Amino acid sequence: MSPRPSIERLLAPRSIAVIGASDRPSAFGGRTLEAISTGGFAGALYGVHPRLEQIGGTPVHRSIGDIPQSVDCAALCVPDAHLEQALLDAAMAGVGGAVIFSRAYDRDLASANALPERLARIAEEAGMAVCGHNCMGFINTWSSLFMTVSRLPLDALSHGVGIVSHSGSTWSGIMGSQRNLDIGCAISAGGELVTGMADYVGFLSAQPDIRAIGLVVEAIREPEAFLAALEEADQRGVPVVALKLGRSAGGAAFTISHSGGLAGSEKIFEAVCRKRNVITVQSLDEFLDCLEMFRTPRRPGSGGVAVITDSGGERQMIADLADDMRMPLTAFSPQTLAALEAISDPGMTAGNPVDCYGDGTLLMAETGEIAMADPGTALLAVGTNLVHGRPFLETTVSACERLAQASGAKPFATFGNISTTVSRSGAERLRRQGIPVLMGTRTACRAIAGFLDWHARTGRLAAVRAADPADAEAIAAELQALRAGTPPDGMIPPQTLDAHLRRFGFPLAPAAFCDTVDAAAQAAEAIGYPVVLKTANPAIAHKTEMGGVVLNIADEASLRQAAEDIAIRCGPLLQVQAQLRGGVEFILGMTRDPQFGPMITIGLGGIFTEILRDAATLPLPVNLTEAEAAVSSLRGSALLDSQRGRPPLDRAALVALLLRFGEYCAAAKGVAEIDFNPVLVRDDGAVILDTLFSMSPP
Repeated sequence: MSPRPSIERLLAPRSIAVIGASDRPSAFGGRTLEAISTGGFAGALYGVHPRLEQIGGTPVHRSIGDIPQSVDCAALCVPDAHLEQALLDAAMAGVGGAVIFSRAYDRDLASANALPERLARIAEEAGMAVCGHNCMGFINTWSSLFMTVSRLPLDALSHGVGIVSHSGSTWSGIMGSQRNLDIGCAISAGGELVTGMADYVGFLSAQPDIRAIGLVVEAIREPEAFLAALEEADQRGVPVVALKLGRSAGGAAFTISHSGGLAGSEKIFEAVCRKRNVITVQSLDEFLDCLEMFRTPRRPGSGGVAVITDSGGERQMIADLADDMRMPLTAFSPQTLAALEAISDPGMTAGNPVDCYGDGTLLMAETGEIAMADPGTALLAVGTNLVHGRPFLETTVSACERLAQASGAKPFATFGNISTTVSRSGAERLRRQGIPVLMGTRTACRAIAGFLDWHARTGRLAAVRAADPADAEAIAAELQALRAGTPPDGMIPPQTLDAHLRRFGFPLAPAAFCDTVDAAAQAAEAIGYPVVLKTANPAIAHKTEMGGVVLNIADEASLRQAAEDIAIRCGPLLQVQAQLRGGVEFILGMTRDPQFGPMITIGLGGIFTEILRDAATLPLPVNLTEAEAAVSSLRGSALLDSQRGRPPLDRAALVALLLRFGEYCAAAKGVAEIDFNPVLVRDDGAVILDTLFSMSPP
């Protein structure tokens, strides 16, 4: 495949040809030509039509090959039946980029030689970049280029936001959102015949005017390139906000491990994005508010958010949603609380959020200045509805302007608690001064939390502990040997797996493997009662469900009875294990996502695994910062802390096990799934009580 040239010829062309141009205003080619010609595009523009010579001042040629100068980009405004020839003509003429708006419909779309595949081959062989097929085109306001079927009523202020959307309707909705979002370049990617999300992110992050990029993602067609582009954007200091469509559907069909069931497609996408410092959202309102938040160039320091509001009831709602969205609120110092109480009406309780409205007096600016001065405030936000048509609007907008000026280097934002009341004129006035105006309490809290988190992480992602190459080679070599001897079901015999994991430093509970009741009794005596008895039948993945586990066996008679019962249900192979008491059970697992590769999951384990679904997912490699954050993110991590006189459990041992597990999984090329469940964390370490491995087919 020939390498595609710089994507600039597609997105920032100096010359354009509209193939299928028309003098009929209602025709697709006519509308596209008009959008480009009237939008202010300063480059050369040509039409291609077999019979016309000119359309509204634009020169028209019979074929693209007749155009006297080289053409950077061609807009293909022809029926599907003529697409292939039109693209061939463009390729022969040396065109660098093409836009294919139509669906490129073929009755036999399942064929390897269907029209989309033929178009892709033409573009690849010619080294062309292609927007589409099945797209709305793109706009580039730096070049005043509207490569779409109609000009859009954009009121661009600083051209600072880049948008890429797989969904054409969503792209159209964003363009018409009336938020004055400062669109610099917005691309409707469509079916991505040859040019994909990674190419667009790379182009946008390299533009000096881009302050944020928004992605609406349906499918990741080139995972490695996509992740590399996200890493490049982070290295350049460009925030990326991503909305994944279809989060609840699909994902890999995990059929064996418990951890695989916890690491669904949504969590995997969020995990790989977070590793590259991408802000993920769940709705278009969140998406737009997160992009809006980066309107401010100010960088927050450490600390939380101080919120000023003019409603006692909404004050409570803001506090609730801040907690839901993990937006940290500043814990005001005693001096700040005293200063707020000194200017508030009698009976007004000082706190964060601040109610700045008393008996007919608005103290928005005055309380905001006090809250902003608190050393724990990293960002100041005003929550007010900016109701259109009321005299109060001027008062609140003026107060916001005063606070933005007084806040100095600290970021400042405002948000409406009811999005439909926010005055467009009032919002535009604030936005023209670089003040983010967010459109709803929940989405505002999410946007501010994402803004703080992105700044805290950018440029500070911890390095991964260097792996020992000899250790990785030894793991890979032994697993290759195990893989060769693994039965067709891919399950490693428990005795073999136990020995393998111990050799590579995993803390497994003391155990012995037996094939007779007498041998099991002798092993239990050596280990010391109480013990656990399990089936060691390698064909049984989940022992408990098959009645293959008996706990708290206190003596030989009980053991013999349990061994006979298990042998009847599960076969004669047995595992005798020390019964460990105390502590909290966690699960640690690895599955392979078909797009993003090995994914590690850690969560609350034992019987609560599927009930509570309290888990965090991490892509490889894992560093110490990520491991500690993953453990702390679990609701069940609070169980590791001291409880009612009980000493704290060994959190550090769980983190260390997670790191070692990450190193192991990075070397475990032939393993499809792993479960350590449960992992018992006590005050003196972490111990693996049960294991499950599934090997990939050789």
